[in-house]
Amino acid sequence: MFSEDTITALRKSVESGTAAHGPVSVQVLPSGTCNAECVFCPIHSRTIPLELKQKHAPRLISQGGLLDFQLYREFIDDLKELGLSKRIQYTGLGDPLVHPKFVEMVSYARAQLPNCSLIVVTNGIYLKKYCRELVDSAVDEISVSLNAGKPETWAELNRKGTEEQFHAIIEALEYLGRIKNSGKPRLTITAVLSKHNYDDLRDLLTIAQRSKSAALTFIRMMVIDLGGFQSNRDLLCSPDQFRKFDQTLEELKTNASGVYVGLCGIGPDDGSLDTAGVAVTAPCYAGWTFALLYPDGSIYPCCMCETSLGNVAKARFKDIWRSTLYSSFRTRVMRIPQLGVMPGCLCNECGYYYENQEYHRLLSLQRKPGDVYS
Repeated sequence: MFSEDTITALRKSVESGTAAHGPVSVQVLPSGTCNAECVFCPIHSRTIPLELKQKHAPRLISQGGLLDFQLYREFIDDLKELGLSKRIQYTGLGDPLVHPKFVEMVSYARAQLPNCSLIVVTNGIYLKKYCRELVDSAVDEISVSLNAGKPETWAELNRKGTEEQFHAIIEALEYLGRIKNSGKPRLTITAVLSKHNYDDLRDLLTIAQRSKSAALTFIRMMVIDLGGFQSNRDLLCSPDQFRKFDQTLEELKTNASGVYVGLCGIGPDDGSLDTAGVAVTAPCYAGWTFALLYPDGSIYPCCMCETSLGNVAKARFKDIWRSTLYSSFRTRVMRIPQLGVMPGCLCNECGYYYENQEYHRLLSLQRKPGDVYS
């Protein structure tokens, strides 16, 4: 992600004000349908009234539907032509494994972009069915959003889930741990921290160890504010719960048997994500380094921005990427330190601020006298 060729190319683009290369990192959302109903999910949990989504965040309304395979192929072809793609993350409005051609999607990307890291983010419910095919398709990483270390906690967090499904996910993880080819795919387990799972850390670590997972990462909960309505806030930890979690986390870091254990994101002692203190300290490089493909073909410049910059059903991605509209977005977000956060974007809850700060740091090391882009 932060290789010398990436930083050199990014610097060239920023200095020239034109997209000299394609996005470094891409999220592909193959499906608008999910086989889970996680209580913290702003899309499928029904915690946010539909009228609020319609008014403030239409991007959070799942229309169902599947990404057209031919449009996806053309999108990958354009990434190849534009150059510099380092990572494709398959995630979604719904679980990517719901798409019937998902393995074909991954295989096509691997053939066209052999040096690009392919990461599958899944709730794991369909994982057992696709274990062998995913290994054979040479994905680099499978990240399972497990969210709980006990079956009863898992079923509580996933309103569609059953304890039998939880056990099937664990079986799939352990099977993948046995059939990995030369360490690939890398297995990781994630959990959105909440009052329900703050005490599941030891159980989750045991699952990670038994499945030979490389990492167990808790993620701070994103509490989305729509017109003053804050979803998920009732799921946050109490200060005592967060303190217990933090103490257990520190204890297990020293005895994790090779598994990375950590908490991702910054925020208060309720486990929520809040990057307001750093969101305006640097320009945003998402316009140069990131793109998001929705199941309906819409292209977004960031997962936290409301405005679509085009649709691959109407124009090729390479043309959208080089469009005046995309250029205007780049110009505006590069001036966040002077103008404040981007209107229509939830910059104060940015899940990519670590990456953005690192891009800024590395570009700063290469600055020349007279540079004014930050």
